[in-house]
Amino acid sequence: MSALTLTLQRMTPDAVPPDVPLSRLVAAFQQRATLAVARDQDGAGPVGHALSALALAVALVERVSGSRWGLVELALQGGADAAAAAAATGLTVDELVFGYRAALDARVTAGHLTDAEADALRPLVGELPAEWTAGPA
Repeated sequence: MSALTLTLQRMTPDAVPPDVPLSRLVAAFQQRATLAVARDQDGAGPVGHALSALALAVALVERVSGSRWGLVELALQGGADAAAAAAATGLTVDELVFGYRAALDARVTAGHLTDAEADALRPLVGELPAEWTAGPA
């Protein structure tokens, strides 16, 4: 398992190793956010801590939200309708349909699904609204 070293110079979300446990990410974020607000006098100043906290917050959001479409798929396969899944994600049904279908396309592009597998999953959410698929007027 990688250690999470908090570098104050050029901290970016992609610098956070993917195998760092979520609990460690949360703790590191809380530490840096607290230091930024407290204006710690360790030489980094509040700016370095704030930037590190920001990068960690983005990494946390990406890690947690990365499972969204897989969970939508599981809910839909389990019998939830698109309206319930949309409500659970804070999206409209149209946004859910668009997002889920885009996620399927990304999985095909990445080689995680075949076109046929994606085609079999698309009916779970229904069709895109006509105004979203129409070309320019």
